[in-house]
Amino acid sequence: MDCSKCGRHFDNAVFADPDMHDCSGSAPVFVSDVLSAPLAQEPEPTAAAQELYAYNAGPDNVVTSVGKSALINPTIDSGKVSYYSAYGQERLNELLMIGRDTRERMPVLLIGGTGSGKSHMIRDAAGMLTLAYKETNAYPNMDISLWFGMHRPVERDGFIGLEWQNGLLTEAALNGEVFFMEEATRAPQDAMGRMFGPTDTGSMRYLTLPEKGDLGAAIHKDFWLIATANPATAGYAVQRMDKAFNSRFLIIEITEPVADEVRILDDLIGQHQHREKFWRVVLDCRSHPESYINTRDIIMAARCLGLGFDPMRAIEIAIAHKYDDFKEPIMRAADLHFNGKAPAQEEANG
Repeated sequence: MDCSKCGRHFDNAVFADPDMHDCSGSAPVFVSDVLSAPLAQEPEPTAAAQELYAYNAGPDNVVTSVGKSALINPTIDSGKVSYYSAYGQERLNELLMIGRDTRERMPVLLIGGTGSGKSHMIRDAAGMLTLAYKETNAYPNMDISLWFGMHRPVERDGFIGLEWQNGLLTEAALNGEVFFMEEATRAPQDAMGRMFGPTDTGSMRYLTLPEKGDLGAAIHKDFWLIATANPATAGYAVQRMDKAFNSRFLIIEITEPVADEVRILDDLIGQHQHREKFWRVVLDCRSHPESYINTRDIIMAARCLGLGFDPMRAIEIAIAHKYDDFKEPIMRAADLHFNGKAPAQEEANG
């Protein structure tokens, strides 16, 4: 990125504001620095940045929010500071590179297991690029008007009439914002069938709004569609994405946690007496793909430990109950590390 005034070039840098430039003493934020160095405390935002923090709760399962400045350290579930692994930094930097393409941002689909950090990484990328974004969860029986829009009754001068109100996708597409769609493979077919236009390229990008009588609304060049999905494997109630639709996305597979989980543990529980044993349980369980404890599980169990839960109970309620057939192996691993023995297996016939 080049300085807006002196023309000096900076590699791998993000300017939080177009007016920021090195010659004024306001250096750019380097991605590597933001990701590797946690802040002691979050800096106070400027008045301009505070306007970006608008947060409005919408209809059920829909939240409209706006990204933070790159000067504000992004956050993952630790609740304080983002800690990215080397793998996570690579994936985040890929999102940043795609997001900086101002010619036309290509749609991105992140596929990975639950709790792996996909959503937080997207929010961090939008925040670092200071892009406004609208976020929604897809689900099978959702009302697609939440995305596209609807006519709503309004009262004017004593008369009741109908007025068109844009949905979240329509607003993002027309205003050049990010539309972040979680759980894309759970969306109803009538919604996904209308996503071909917004995921096309160049002059072919359009939005169909038959409810409004508009069959070809032009899409802003800065519009960016980002979606997440779980893999179509055992344990996930998802439908396979149509091949024609799938081909319109850059697909980034998240095959391991994007967070530096050890540093998150340090942040949550520090030198807790059970910290090392708990981490050994995590590593043991990750030796099998069906009991691969995710980052969200680690954070929830660590928080329980920090609240004073017995470690066995913390692992049971935060982790083991979620893994069906692997509940007992997980608890045996925990008992082995915390008590020095594995519990006797129940006889087959009770």
